[in-house]
Amino acid sequence: MGTMYAILIAVSALAALYTGFLALRAGLRLRRTYRDLMQSVAPDLDRLHRRTQTLQRNADELGRRASELPVQISGLQQSIAQLQFLINTLNESINQLRRALRYTDLKNFGAANFSRIADAFLNPRNR
Repeated sequence: MGTMYAILIAVSALAALYTGFLALRAGLRLRRTYRDLMQSVAPDLDRLHRRTQTLQRNADELGRRASELPVQISGLQQSIAQLQFLINTLNESINQLRRALRYTDLKNFGAANFSRIADAFLNPRNR
């Protein structure tokens, strides 16, 4: 009986070791994939952020110039206001994407979601 327990413990230990190895390998793949993603996306995202800021400055300047015109052109001013709104929305979306792609924020986001899901699962009345 003791031999059977020893064999069972040894098999369980080997299974745990193998599972740990697979988890380590998956973690390393995740880090490599994240690094590749950041190398390909981050420069484009930064460039897009700079261009959006330039576009926002130019739209603000255009709005200022339109307000100085002797003849008030309401259609132009309305279009400029809509353009400024869209640029601000785009800029905010880019900033959110930049924050989401940072590894620590990504890790915290995953932990927060996991804790929220676990809490909902363990406390069904809180749903």
